[in-house]
Amino acid sequence: MKKIHVTVIVLFSILLIGSASYGLLYMYVNQPALPKDVHVGGMLVEGKNRKNVLHELDEQIQKLEDWPVTFEVTEPNPQTMSYTAAQAGVSYNVKSLESAIQQLEEGNLWERAYARYHFPKEFSLDMTYNSRPLQEHLSPAWEKETFGTPADAVRRITTSDKVQYIPEKGVRRIDWDTLTNLIQTKLHRDFSVLNPEEKPAPLLIQVPLYTLKPEVTLDSLRQEGIDRKIIQFSTGLGNSSEGRIHNVSAAAEAINGMILPPDATFDYEKIIRKAEKDYGFREAPVIVNGTLTPGIGGESARYPVRCITQRY
Repeated sequence: MKKIHVTVIVLFSILLIGSASYGLLYMYVNQPALPKDVHVGGMLVEGKNRKNVLHELDEQIQKLEDWPVTFEVTEPNPQTMSYTAAQAGVSYNVKSLESAIQQLEEGNLWERAYARYHFPKEFSLDMTYNSRPLQEHLSPAWEKETFGTPADAVRRITTSDKVQYIPEKGVRRIDWDTLTNLIQTKLHRDFSVLNPEEKPAPLLIQVPLYTLKPEVTLDSLRQEGIDRKIIQFSTGLGNSSEGRIHNVSAAAEAINGMILPPDATFDYEKIIRKAEKDYGFREAPVIVNGTLTPGIGGESARYPVRCITQRY
């Protein structure tokens, strides 16, 4: 009888200790406050309610995304453009902390206890950058208006058959790769810069530029080896119809500037196809069996010509 009594006492004690241990573990796992010494982006968040801390951090993130950024262009005429960090394409998040808090609330009691015991002490404030919003502000149209458009180098033949060159004109354009690196380097990456008693000072970023050259440059013209005019021929259009004038002009524009090296083939059929694609042909008189007949493109389009240049 005495042994049974002792056994009951032992079992009851074990049950009581187990219940107490489970209760303490339950309280440990379900406490609302974050563990001690936890920092997010340099900000101490220990003891904060884990259900409210993300909302508080969202407010701090909004302040960083509202931080003013001034972009400065120094040429050709100095000017500045001001945007918020978010308007420039910057965004912040604390997804690593969100994931850690989620582990405190999911799984069985032992898994949640393990997650709390091993809860990290440091979480980064992650910044991501997308250049598209800023590229919409500083668009190609803005670049063209601000810096102008490139101009090809020009070769002219004087009346005395001398070759003259007019150099190309390069223009400035935004170096987006370098600008992206500058933004990612200069913008804030933690909460330590936030001071409720001070107005945020704008971050100044000088927009990096490079020179955009046209396709036709002085060097490319000189490399063609043209040093004099050999022959010139012209013919008038007389009383040609509006359609024929358009068609001849289209073909002339398609052939303008063409360089034929020795032994190359001049394929007029390809020229006509290019002119038709770029400018289109209109109705004009076409000679068919010695009779003028209305047609599209004129006689040249119907009877393509090929000639081969020769070396003399």
